[in-house]
Amino acid sequence: LDPVADKLLVSTCLILLTSKYGMIVAAPTAVIVAREIAVSALREWMAQRNLRNTVKVSWQGKLKTACTMVALFVMLLATASDLGVSSLWYTSLTLLYVSAALTVSSGAAYFRAAAPTLLQPAPLPKRLVKKQ
Repeated sequence: LDPVADKLLVSTCLILLTSKYGMIVAAPTAVIVAREIAVSALREWMAQRNLRNTVKVSWQGKLKTACTMVALFVMLLATASDLGVSSLWYTSLTLLYVSAALTVSSGAAYFRAAAPTLLQPAPLPKRLVKKQ
């Protein structure tokens, strides 16, 4: 999928499932959505500095996305079934929390990679720089 469409689809599913199941789904949802926003902003900021490759997609990010998609598929399947709360539901919830853990790990890796650039002092605006 297109990266923006992927984020929108995943975020919408997570928010809708949160409205149905409450805090047990809201906690990993908040982590996943916050990371997506933060990493997207980081990538855009780094791209403006011609450093997009510093925060390119990693295997951790791909694993996180795959795990989240599988968790959502299984959770939607469990929700649509007439079995009520089943082992399928618990499996999907476990996968969602694993996705949240991978989300934190991969997000941290992106910010570690960008840290040298993030910690540099900002240049002065041109109007404040004295010409010699």
